[in-house]
Amino acid sequence: MISIRNALILVITMLPGLALAHQDDWSYIWISVFEDLITAEVQLPAEELAEILGLPLTSKRPLTEAETAAIARYTREHFAIGQGNVEFPFEFESIELPYIEVGEYAVIKVRFTTPQPVPDRISIRYSAIFHAFPDIRGGFHVQNNYKTGLADNHRQIAHIFGPDRTTWNLNLENPVWTEQFKNFVREGVIHIWIGFDHILFLIGLLLTSVVVRDGRSWKAVPELRSSLWN
Repeated sequence: MISIRNALILVITMLPGLALAHQDDWSYIWISVFEDLITAEVQLPAEELAEILGLPLTSKRPLTEAETAAIARYTREHFAIGQGNVEFPFEFESIELPYIEVGEYAVIKVRFTTPQPVPDRISIRYSAIFHAFPDIRGGFHVQNNYKTGLADNHRQIAHIFGPDRTTWNLNLENPVWTEQFKNFVREGVIHIWIGFDHILFLIGLLLTSVVVRDGRSWKAVPELRSSLWN
């Protein structure tokens, strides 16, 4: 049977990959929080964005004025940061469509005008891409946060947006890893539940807690206590 120690080793080994994996069809948001402003970079997968906008987006040429304007309108419709019910105004610093890491992405950089100093708690509204493609998620990163001393964080996801989670209240005084843990547990449960092969795998693991090998055959574990412990 699988021992508790071996099971723990397996889980611990898998965790870094789960935390750092880059999904090539997800959208991504990075924010940087400074004392007097918030900046953000939004990355939207070009293939899905092109289908939504009905435009031939490609990294092989510069964006046209019409494409840039359409992406800007779309960003304003599906992304906002604010305090309570008040959304902060923002201006675009750049809109480009390069090939990055695993594919073509529209990269939108914006600068928010916030109260002075930046509030300890902010609200984020985000529904880009997954409003049309429900299986896609939005990975949210706090890249820099002067309130906690966080700097240059590119990999650690603080929150995962989806069709049933389009708003989120963020306490900037808390470390991001607490939110990351809760989100990955929730997403992991959903990921397992919607996959038939995942359910069969779990059943296979559970069988080893109620049956044991006896020569060339299997027999039931003799007592309930050992089954529960396994």
